[in-house]
Amino acid sequence: MLVDFEEKHIEKCAEIFFDIYKNEPFNYNWVSKESVINYFTDIFRTPKFRGFVLYTGNRIEGICAGVISDYFKVKKYRVSEIFVDRKFQRRGAGSKFLLEIQKILYKDRIEVIEITTDRNTPAFNFYLKNNYSVLKNNINMIKITGDF
Repeated sequence: MLVDFEEKHIEKCAEIFFDIYKNEPFNYNWVSKESVINYFTDIFRTPKFRGFVLYTGNRIEGICAGVISDYFKVKKYRVSEIFVDRKFQRRGAGSKFLLEIQKILYKDRIEVIEITTDRNTPAFNFYLKNNYSVLKNNINMIKITGDF
């Protein structure tokens, strides 16, 4: 069952996210659960936030959090985070989750879904498998503020 992401979901969302990133393939030990709660609180409070929670029975299986924006002539949904609990990965839950989100967004006249991922993670091939395209002319760039 898919429901809208509400503030009450933030803590469980952070718990699942924290668990994913402290394990393989990421092994991030620099992130604290409190910082993850703050991160998702910030996303939730963003104007035009739209999120989804996938339940199996009374257990949260997956979470998607993003923001809707007008992008030239179309409405775009920019995914900030999307993930499935490690216990449900590699069982088709993520693909079903993406499809259900796409159907809802299409019904709401949102024409583009944008997701950023790393080529060196399993997510990259997962998105390709689910018919997402790599933009040939776009690249994400960052600058570390302390790097002068």
